Amino acid sequence: KLRSELGWPADKRIALHVGHLRKSRQLDSFVRLQQQGRFQCVIVGSTSTKKEKPVIERLRQAGCVVMDRYIANIAVVYQAADVYLFTLTDPDVDAGTMWKNRKGAVDMPLSVLEAQACGVPVITTRFGALPRFFTSDPSVQFSEEPARHLEQAPLAFATAETKQVVPDWQDITRELVQTYEKLMAQR
Repeated sequence: KLRSELGWPADKRIALHVGHLRKSRQLDSFVRLQQQGRFQCVIVGSTSTKKEKPVIERLRQAGCVVMDRYIANIAVVYQAADVYLFTLTDPDVDAGTMWKNRKGAVDMPLSVLEAQACGVPVITTRFGALPRFFTSDPSVQFSEEPARHLEQAPLAFATAETKQVVPDWQDITRELVQTYEKLMAQR
């Protein structure tokens, strides 16, 4: 249902990436994965940074879905995906900061944490702090080339139709209020 609402194909697995739409973010691997034909690549671009139009055009020409607008409930996008790919490989840290590297990415990519929070398996490079934090999590796999890893050895993971949908904060709050009201009524 989520995929049809987003306009994504139901007959392909969805490989998702959320981040900046810049050449320095090494998004060409999505072009190759898209051309392979078994995956629909979806790239959600950050709205807080400048987008490079040639990067967007190259991704779209290859058949990738590029969402370059603000999405209020980004959790829905993650939940509709089958796998999250983080492809950035340069872990070198700038001299002036311990949190950002030369590619402008934080040492612990928030998009990887968001994918994890939404129950989406992750294939990532050994970027920044990721190898230190995800040492034994089977839903996070490390690869020098995540897209090529997915092409050659697809994971046995849940599809968007079979994995549990993570409720949003409004659902959680509503359920908490209902439980509280039931408890108060029993007094």
